[in-house]
Amino acid sequence: INAEYMGDTAMIAEELEALKDSVLQSLCLLPEDATVGLVTYGSTVTVWELGFAEIHKSFVLGGDREYSTAAVREFLGMQQAGGARRFLAPLAECEMTLTAIVEELSPDPWPTKQDTRPLRCTGAALEVSTALLQLSGLTSGGRLMLFTAGTVTKGPGRMVNLDLNEAIRSHNDIRADQAPLTPPAEAFFRGLAERLAHHGFCCDVFAGCLDQVGLTEMHCCSYSTGGFELLVDSFKNNVFKQSFQRFFQAAAGLHLERRLECHVEVAVG
Repeated sequence: INAEYMGDTAMIAEELEALKDSVLQSLCLLPEDATVGLVTYGSTVTVWELGFAEIHKSFVLGGDREYSTAAVREFLGMQQAGGARRFLAPLAECEMTLTAIVEELSPDPWPTKQDTRPLRCTGAALEVSTALLQLSGLTSGGRLMLFTAGTVTKGPGRMVNLDLNEAIRSHNDIRADQAPLTPPAEAFFRGLAERLAHHGFCCDVFAGCLDQVGLTEMHCCSYSTGGFELLVDSFKNNVFKQSFQRFFQAAAGLHLERRLECHVEVAVG
């Protein structure tokens, strides 16, 4: 199992604490040989280095632009062979480091004005995470688990402006072609979905928010890659906690469990 966690920090402290608790519990359900990684995002994208146990080391990238795979390789200093192991490492080697990093995560420090939405660069973070998986050299597929608490307000894939007086697009707006941010956002996420599917990775979307998170635009990332989608009003909701735990467990009584990069043949007699 290869799993990269993508955590939204542009949320209130209570929600983030609940999400952190669920993520930490999920680490106990992964096998020791699982390859794991962590990317967090808010106003910027933070890539955490798990192969450096002495101190918590991270790379911060701006959230207002797109990143090619080559650019990510250069920014993170991954030109040498094995460079990806600093960011995607076996759980047995980095569990203590990853646990400590998750425990110390705090809400995004960028201030949010009273009448504006928080800065959230989900698109840029997803692109950086996709590039990391591409550069990892993993040949057995993997899961990119995206946790979000709101819509994209910054960078590629932006779906709404910061001003709260401007409502996010509705389905009627999309049908009437009155949602100018939707087509470019859909095109951006569709491109990411194609890259993920081509390399055998699936994208799971876990959304904890009462308002819209822009799943219409991001839907292709999970649908085209065979991923899961779970929408709840809060990460404190027991529905999320229980569903997320079961996500890592094999269903009792079933012989066919989740598989990545596989072919299934069924003979009917």
